[in-house]
Amino acid sequence: MNSPTMPTASVTTVSRRSLVTCSVAAALAGAAALSGANAGRSGRVALAAESDGARTYAATEPSMKGDITVFTTIEDGKVTSVSVLDDVDTPVIRDAAIADIPQRIVDQQNVEVDATAGATMTSLAIVSGVSDAIEAAGLSLSDFQKGTDAVETGAKESADDQTYDLVVVGGGMAGMSAAIYAARQDESLKILVLDKEAYVGGSTRVCGGGIWSMGAEVNKIIGQDCSAQDYISFLTEWSAPAQLNTDLLQQIHDISADTFNYLYDWGFPVMANGWSLGNPKAQLACLWSTAGQASDWETGNSGVADFMAVRAGKLGVEVRTNSAATELLVDDGKVTGVRVEDLTSVYRVKAKRVILATGGFTRNADLIEQYAPDYADAFAFTGAGSTGDGITMTLAADLGAQVVGEGMMGLFGISPSLGYYGPYGNTAWHTASP
Repeated sequence: MNSPTMPTASVTTVSRRSLVTCSVAAALAGAAALSGANAGRSGRVALAAESDGARTYAATEPSMKGDITVFTTIEDGKVTSVSVLDDVDTPVIRDAAIADIPQRIVDQQNVEVDATAGATMTSLAIVSGVSDAIEAAGLSLSDFQKGTDAVETGAKESADDQTYDLVVVGGGMAGMSAAIYAARQDESLKILVLDKEAYVGGSTRVCGGGIWSMGAEVNKIIGQDCSAQDYISFLTEWSAPAQLNTDLLQQIHDISADTFNYLYDWGFPVMANGWSLGNPKAQLACLWSTAGQASDWETGNSGVADFMAVRAGKLGVEVRTNSAATELLVDDGKVTGVRVEDLTSVYRVKAKRVILATGGFTRNADLIEQYAPDYADAFAFTGAGSTGDGITMTLAADLGAQVVGEGMMGLFGISPSLGYYGPYGNTAWHTASP
């Protein structure tokens, strides 16, 4: 099983709705999306070097946050190496594609390789750069279009069933927090975290690296705290007219101090001397990542996601990436596990408890239309994996579960490049008109 990795084009006018739909289609279609991209490439390519019959081409291609450069070496009619210069996209996310896509292209002499899970836009840019280089070299692109290399579900091997005490679906902040909490309560528990992406972290990978703190020791140090009443009042006013679960908010406040103290004592990457109010109207102290002091807020390289994965691992939690939970196992109305698909196999994981921490559905246009239609025209600034898997699997299992929070969302921008993050902050936290 895979372990988590630690570590200008021509302008086309699109509506916000079409962008959401296209990004979802790209993430789900994989190879089809990559193949279709070749027909409309807009990269700029030039001969960068030539030696002993080998030519290296540099192609500039649009990626997630800007242009990247793809270097492709072609010799004797074959692609012999592919390297990528990308200092604009989010670290770890882009790295997953850079470590994966070039090698598969060279090994297969094929530009229709499947996208790296969670890094579709970077994958598309790399494929497009290599395709441009092939044509610039005077070769026939069709000779390198051999069809997707993705293993079809029916062709994947069936692996043996596995058994755990707890399975957590989703390796973002919520999923890792749940796994860490459970492991702290009982170190004998056998715990598994599954994430469908090629990396863990979810939307935490694209956040600015700030975390609210209430009642913790660090609040005494900085002289700024927030009572349960102030916390609940702020969120209630901010979310009006939606009705909030105040009992849940009280619980969050009550366990916040212990949770933050635990993480902070183990080296959670935030600073006591680097904080601000989470919102001008709130008393919530937001502590910012230590990495944020040395890197632009746009990178999302806060270190928070990696810290959570390392802490979970030290507690004995097993983490698997490229492992998608596709179905809930149900016996007599009770969830008993999940069906899992990784890159090569399909298997079942049986568990005493299953926690779904799959995030929201900001990347699922159908669910947005059903549950939050007011946001259909908004640009999402969340992780690529936010496709509502928890909702779709629960509904498919026909468990009679209730979907709450209908009509509510957040973290949307007003254009692909102007969003929630950075100096504009909460001014962009709303649905913009087309």
